[in-house]
Formats: sequence, C-alpha cells, structure tokens
Amino acid sequence: MPPIKEIHYLDRYEAGRGIADKASLFEAKQSRKKGLPTGEDHRLQLSAAAFVDQVRQDAGPRDLDWYASLFRWKGDRLSGDITPAYVMLSPRMIDLVTARFPDLRLILFIRDPVARAWSQVCGELLRRKGIVPKDWPELKGFLTSERVAAASYPSRIFSRWRERVPPERIFVGFFDHLVSEPDVLRADVLRFLGAGSSPPTIEASFDTKRNVLRAPCPPEMQQRLAEWFADELEACARLFGGPAIDWPVRYSLVT
Repeated sequence: MPPIKEIHYLDRYEAGRGIADKASLFEAKQSRKKGLPTGEDHRLQLSAAAFVDQVRQDAGPRDLDWYASLFRWKGDRLSGDITPAYVMLSPRMIDLVTARFPDLRLILFIRDPVARAWSQVCGELLRRKGIVPKDWPELKGFLTSERVAAASYPSRIFSRWRERVPPERIFVGFFDHLVSEPDVLRADVLRFLGAGSSPPTIEASFDTKRNVLRAPCPPEMQQRLAEWFADELEACARLFGGPAIDWPVRYSLVT
C-alpha cells in the first residue's frame, strides 16, 4: 500500500483541493521512528520517500493522470488506495474514475449501519473530546448531516459503483468477518486481486483495543437507531446476504 494511509485524493480532487498536507503528516510520523531499515525494508522506504516527494510538490488540484502516476513508485507490485471517504464520491466523480481506470478493482467493506453509525458518533466525540448525545433529537441531527448520511447506507453506496463497475470487479467484505476471521477475509481479498493468498498472520486484537475507546450505546438509543435504519437493514440483507441477513434480526426488526 502507499506509505500515506488514506490519501484522500479523489474526494479532494472533486472538491478542488490538493493533498500536499498529507506528506507533512507522514513525515512528522516518520520522524518519531528510530533506526534505519535495511534490505527489502530499505528499498520500500526509498519507494515511499519518492511517493511522498511527489505528493509534497502538489500545489493544488491535479488530474487523474497525476494521481495514477503516484503508483509508479510501486513498480510491478499490486497497489491501490484505501480512503473510506471515497464512499461519498458523486456519480459524476465515479464516472471520471472508472473512465480513467477501466480495469480498477473495488473493495468495499460494509458494516451493520446501526453499529457503524454509533462508532462514528464515538469517533467524532473522541476527536472533539465531547460527550455522547443525551437524547434522540441530538443524535438525529448528527445522522442527518450530509457528511454522515452519505456514508451510512451501504446499499446506496454499492449501487452507485455497481452501475459503473462490473460485478466481477467488486469485492464486498463484512466488518463481521474482519472481527471474527480476519485471516480468511485477507486471503479472500488477495485472491480477488489476483495475488493468491498468504499464510494466516493477522492477529484479531484490534477490535478489543478499539472498543476500549468506545462508549456503549444506550439501549434506547440503539432501538432508535435500529428504527431509523430499518429499511436499510432490510435492503442490505436482500442485497448482500451473508452476515447482513442477521442484521435486522439483531435488533428484533424481523422474527
């Protein structure tokens, strides 16, 4: 993967913004590391430095050819970009992306909308050092904000991309599997990308660490969220199957 996690190129490009600040964040993080890598790690670091140098020179919006050129530093390795904000790209921007990259492969990870929404609430609160919404009107105001709503409906996100990308080039993964069997999910993703698979090496400890930072969702709030997303929970069950079939049952929306 690129050395900068969540490049945010496509969403910033759509908004007419550059990404040079991402290089500064990466370099600040690297400056806190000690020791010099050797061998293959050293080669990859040189590649990462070239990538960051190119990003640093970004004085403003560039076209999609410039974006594509970022990945040349990876040589013949499979590479890509992971940025959750891309689920919010407009149909027009998706058209531009799929026209420029006709062979792209899309990986979309989806999560139970109720749990995902509450996780986003907690994430926002951590960043702002705020408190959990005390009542439904306050939480509803958060859910209806454009930025939150755009990322809260997996069936709509999938449909926008599905209209432009053949189904065989879209991988839909579940957060449920990321928690319960990350090794299997990783192998499935690698096979989808044409990279074979790899020995199981992922430790499923991330979820425990993250949950330490999460406030539990009060039962009354959870029920309100379930009612708010009832149609979406049913749509996901029909469209995606798998773990999504259990999402409505989880909140007693079906029997």
